[in-house]
Parts: sequence; structure tokens; C-alpha cells
Amino acid sequence: MDLKQLAFFVLAAELGSLSRAAAALGIAQSAMSRNVSALESELSGRLFYRTGRGMSLTELGEELLPKARLVLGGARGLVDDAQALMSAPRGIVNIGLVPSVSEALVGRLFNQVQQQFPAIQLRIHDAYSGDINEWLASGKIDIGISNIYRTGGRLDNPLFESKLLLVAPAGDPLATWSSLKFESVVRLPLVLPIRPNALRGALDDAAKQIGMSIKPHLEVSSSVALKSAIIHSGLYSVMPLHLIIQEVKRGIVVAVPITNPTLPQTLFLSTNKSHALSVAARAILRMLPTVVKDALKAHLA
Repeated sequence: MDLKQLAFFVLAAELGSLSRAAAALGIAQSAMSRNVSALESELSGRLFYRTGRGMSLTELGEELLPKARLVLGGARGLVDDAQALMSAPRGIVNIGLVPSVSEALVGRLFNQVQQQFPAIQLRIHDAYSGDINEWLASGKIDIGISNIYRTGGRLDNPLFESKLLLVAPAGDPLATWSSLKFESVVRLPLVLPIRPNALRGALDDAAKQIGMSIKPHLEVSSSVALKSAIIHSGLYSVMPLHLIIQEVKRGIVVAVPITNPTLPQTLFLSTNKSHALSVAARAILRMLPTVVKDALKAHLA
């Protein structure tokens, strides 16, 4: 089986189009189509349903895609390991980051990688924890930095722990409070992430434990929208300090500790589940804990 044909198939599946895949590789669409057709012939089955609106995977395609990624990942790892014996780590490393750390981390991480491993190219994927975990499982990204919300128990690869806070618009009467009980937070007009979302799930679970339920006034899909709703619409939300610290410093929002219960958020590191990490990805993995901790401490200072 030709690895190039497998690579063309995977790229076409990810982009959902032979023409987009061909454009991404800088080749003619006819060449992309021939390679995919040759692979289909070898497998004695179609990999895609082709329609006027695009293409989708057949049952055979769905079955083959994760296995193809595994084979390609092994081949890339072999090449990377060979190159590492002769030179510094090189290649592309895909990293998934939750929005709460992107602002603090991306610039510092890029600078550090440029200094130590200039032949490594970073690709940063900004998403909530659920998406990051799915991408790790499928092999779309190599390394993920996401959030977990729980008390007690051992957690592998923790990076940073913080407490969730009530965030209110500047000048709000709650700004003078030293803390607020969680049951009072639940009764406020809240803006929260749309389900499924790790933070939303943790808040819903905490509310159930005290016999309450959360009915937010507004649901959004990004941290930018969360902040906007607080600042411009007078709603409240629940966030870690490092997500809202710049707005706190500028005096446009306030952050109040939550009690009974306190709600911990732990930032943790994980790797993809579908193939072995490349030499480049392993190099980035080793540096990340220190870079993340230093970046967040500087961001909060």
C-alpha cells in the first residue's frame, strides 16, 4: 500500500473535499483523485460518497481513517527519529489549548520554541476541553492542555490549579463583597458556555448537589462572548482569574471568591491516543510544564 495514497485520503477526509486537499498540497485535483481512486481499487471499496455538495466518508472510509492515521503517524515517527539522530528536532507539532490560557501562553511558547528548536513549527488549536479531548482521541492534535473540575484524587500531569470566581461588571453592588456562596451565584442572571462544556458540567453538578439547577439567561460558545455579556449586558459569569485578569486590572470587571463550595479548576496536560509522539512533539512536551507555569504566573502578576 502506498503511504502517499493514505496521506491523500486522510487529508481529503479532514478537509471534506478533494479540491481543497489538492490545493493544500499544491497539486492538481486530478492527481489527488487518481491517488484516492487507486487506493479504493486496492481496497475493493469506495471511501467517499461524492455528491454535488461535496463528499462524505463511506462506512469503509470511517473504518479506515483512524487506522490510516495510525500508520502515517508511525511512518512520520520513523522519519523524525532518523532525522533526530543527525540534527535537531523538526516538524509540525499540533497543540490544543483551552481559551483561558491562550493569551498568556502562545507568545511565550512560540518564543521559547524558536530559541530552542527553530526547526519545529507550532500549530495552535484554540478550543474548549471537550473538543481537545476528542482531537486527542482521533489524533488530530499531538498535545492538549485542557481543564478538569474536581476535588480530591490524583491527577496525572497537572499544570496549574486555580479557584473559580464570580465575575461581575464594574460598579456592581457585589463588587464590595468579600465572597459569595455558590447558592447565591446560582440565582444570579448568568451567562455561561453552551453544553457540552467542562465548566458548565461542573457548575451543573455542583448545583445538583445542593438541590438547585442553573438556568442561565444567556449561553455562548466563546470566552470573548462571555466577557462581552458581562461588560455590556450586566450579566454575571464564573471563571478562573487568569481568564479575566486583564479586565480586572483595567477595572471593567470584578472577581469575587465563591464559597460553600469552592470550585477548583486544574489545568492538565495530555497527549494523543492514536499514535506515538514524534521527536518534535516529545521535545515540546518536555518544555511545556515549565513554560505554562511561568507564563500564567507572569500573566497574573
